[in-house]
Amino acid sequence: MDDSDASPERDPQVHWRGRDWTKTAHRQFDPAAGGDLTSAIVRALADAKRVSPHELTGPTLYDCVDMDAVTQFVAAGRSPTAPKPDFVRFEYDESLVEVRTDGRISVFASVADAV
Repeated sequence: MDDSDASPERDPQVHWRGRDWTKTAHRQFDPAAGGDLTSAIVRALADAKRVSPHELTGPTLYDCVDMDAVTQFVAAGRSPTAPKPDFVRFEYDESLVEVRTDGRISVFASVADAV
């Protein structure tokens, strides 16, 4: 699911698919606290655009990525026998979303768009 250059865990910039991206928002997903991963990603995207989740105008997440696969990926990574945290990335409405198996969700904007 991940065709990217690995980046340090808290790196504010990443290089992915030939483009540079800068972090604009992040959230921590904790399944023990209730809620679901899809809602947490939507909230992170809203944070990045500085709007409420209901004001997002892009496509649904389900039109951009297989959320069942992302949810299973994160759940498998939270297992005590899982290797170090890993991540999956996908583009959503001109943003890059990174979801890590430890529950960290980061949203990035293209450096070209952020200037």
